[in-house]
Amino acid sequence: MKWHEAVDTPIKVIASLLGAILTSLLILQLLHTEWAWISNILLISVIPFIWLLFIHLALKKSTIGANLGASTVVLLYSPRIRRVAWVCIIAIPAFSAAWVYYKSLPTDRFIIAVANFDGPDPQSYRVTELLLAHLRQVTKEYPEMEVLPLNRSITEQEGPYGAREIGQKAKATVVIWGWYGKTGEKVLLNSNLEFLSTIKHSFPMAREIYTSPASDLNTFRVQEDLSNRQAYLVLTAIGLVKLEAKDFATSIKLFAHALTQKTAMEAVKYSAYFFRALAHRQDGEDNQSIADYTESIRLKGDVAESYNNRGNVYQRKGEFERAILDYDQAIKLKGNYAEAFNNKGSAFLGMAKYQSAIGELSEAVKLQPDYLDAYLNRGIAYAKQNQFESAKDDFEHAIQLAPTDARAYNSRGAMFLLQGDYKSALTDLNHALELKPDLPEAHSNKGLYFAMTKNNEGAIKEYDRAITLNPQFVDAYLCRGNVYTNLKRLDKALDDYDRVIKLQPNYADAYYNRAILYKDNGQPDLAYADYTIAIEKNPDYSKAYINRGVIRMERKDIVGSIDDYNKAMKLDPNNSMIYCNLCMAKLLSNEPDKALAYCEIAIRLDPNNVVVHQTRSKVKMVKGDLSGAAEDIEKALKINPSNEDSKRILDLIRRGQKEKIEFSVN
Repeated sequence: MKWHEAVDTPIKVIASLLGAILTSLLILQLLHTEWAWISNILLISVIPFIWLLFIHLALKKSTIGANLGASTVVLLYSPRIRRVAWVCIIAIPAFSAAWVYYKSLPTDRFIIAVANFDGPDPQSYRVTELLLAHLRQVTKEYPEMEVLPLNRSITEQEGPYGAREIGQKAKATVVIWGWYGKTGEKVLLNSNLEFLSTIKHSFPMAREIYTSPASDLNTFRVQEDLSNRQAYLVLTAIGLVKLEAKDFATSIKLFAHALTQKTAMEAVKYSAYFFRALAHRQDGEDNQSIADYTESIRLKGDVAESYNNRGNVYQRKGEFERAILDYDQAIKLKGNYAEAFNNKGSAFLGMAKYQSAIGELSEAVKLQPDYLDAYLNRGIAYAKQNQFESAKDDFEHAIQLAPTDARAYNSRGAMFLLQGDYKSALTDLNHALELKPDLPEAHSNKGLYFAMTKNNEGAIKEYDRAITLNPQFVDAYLCRGNVYTNLKRLDKALDDYDRVIKLQPNYADAYYNRAILYKDNGQPDLAYADYTIAIEKNPDYSKAYINRGVIRMERKDIVGSIDDYNKAMKLDPNNSMIYCNLCMAKLLSNEPDKALAYCEIAIRLDPNNVVVHQTRSKVKMVKGDLSGAAEDIEKALKINPSNEDSKRILDLIRRGQKEKIEFSVN
């Protein structure tokens, strides 16, 4: 006898019993979450027996003709039944595997599991029922949310670990549990919310024990406040999940809804403002972000991260002074806050205060020796000061910390560009793009490489790519505008500068570059206005003072031009062109001796500057020293023998036609 023949009747009986048990348990599971583990165990036991039943149906044989002396063994069941059995034999393992896989998948719903709040006289005080009703009312406009009663309490002995275990079995996003007690005078309420989603941001765990007068339980004030607080926490928690999924619109909506919940302790709402500010920032809404961080700080002023993050938004807007004030406050609250030191250093970088930046960034790496961003930023500050060896050390240290981080190669490539080492720059930039093809900064720097090597079309393509990857990338717009200016495609250049100003209204370089475009295009009034705005945005902008001084001189506003040149001189005392322009201004104000003194300083600072020698030649002519004037022009021709202006001026001096000589300011 075959094994499947021996188990014929027992299999049928057992399969029937197990089928009935299985059906009952599935119904119980629908009614009560706690039965899930029993159902799972029995499913594992039942399915093999059902599978064996179908094998029995497919293979069961019968003997016929035994009474006639010639028996024949045939399959007992009809071909149709056997076909169904074979299909089930194959399907059961397949469906079992699929079910296990499905059960392991995270749900796309947000399940809010609520345990019973254990306490005296629940039928009178209705703590759990009122909480459930309020949560259902709050979440009804969100189809993906489900309020799930656990129909059991979670004791303090089970605690957070037990609550989380129960929540995980229910695939809950949050689990709410707690208890209350009442004396003649007071109510003691313990409320807890376990947040089960895995996210990178820390969610303030809601574990609270607070007291109220006993009368508040009778008037349902305790129940109302509990319901509002838990609704606030639920909406904030799910808003945070949406934020990390980059669903900014929904996260902002959830945080806003959370803030409508009325609770006796308004200060707890700081977290919703904090996270909504983060959502606004990531969605490019800087003003709304600042407003929310400000409100978060008003509600809870001792959170260093709020100041640090608001500083980051100010920095992105180009409001570096405000950013630094916030970073200082963050550091005051949290003295070992390496990120705030790094961000403060980055703000000084934006202000071109490189030595101050180096000081802050050095403090950041002192506090956190493996702080990659701080090394990268300090390397940039060193490079901007032409301290290339120190910059290289920082970039190479960054590469050691993170060999596959494209930013380090990108930054070192930018340093090589500043050094004029184009081959090394291109190697690093290409490697950065191999590691991270969608790194906008690397495409922008490669655009700069092409611009510096006179491949303007190649530069534009790289800037286009950088802007496609990051439509808010102001430096890429600015640099592309510069290339368009060089190509005399002034409309496109103006569009790019306007775009920068729209994105970052406090970006002084954008006004400065647009002013150059206006001046070259014969629009000195517009240029003057933009130089003035650039100076307002950055009072230390020496080049803007110089160029505005030139326009003032052309307008015959000699006093105003001298004032601008003097301000530039204080900011950049080693710039020879400032003294050269002061020389011309003093000459135009009939002070040739002072003019000559400024020219002498300019030549001492830059003896190989052709324009400076030409300008001193003009002063000497005014003073009647024609031989000295000719000598200066001859020196200029030695520096640049092909300079047509020098040739023309020398020819006019030798002919005695000094009145025909015209000089321009720079």
